[in-house]
Amino acid sequence: MTLEAVLDRLLRDPRYRRQVCHVEQLPAREAQYGEIELEPRLQAALARRGIWRLYTHQAEAISHVRQGKNVVVVTGTASG
Repeated sequence: MTLEAVLDRLLRDPRYRRQVCHVEQLPAREAQYGEIELEPRLQAALARRGIWRLYTHQAEAISHVRQGKNVVVVTGTASG
């Protein structure tokens, strides 16, 4: 089932339709990557999985954790 079909089904279902307050489809855009120093062992583990750099939100989250801050990361679907 496609995403559009799932959304359509939710919007037509009386149990859910009032719970959806906004639907917006954003255009695709180029990925944005962050710069952050990682420990060599972590870099190697990521590289073995084909991950050569982190997305901006991932690098920012690591930076905040290193500063002792609490972090919650929420991103859109297919955002990395």
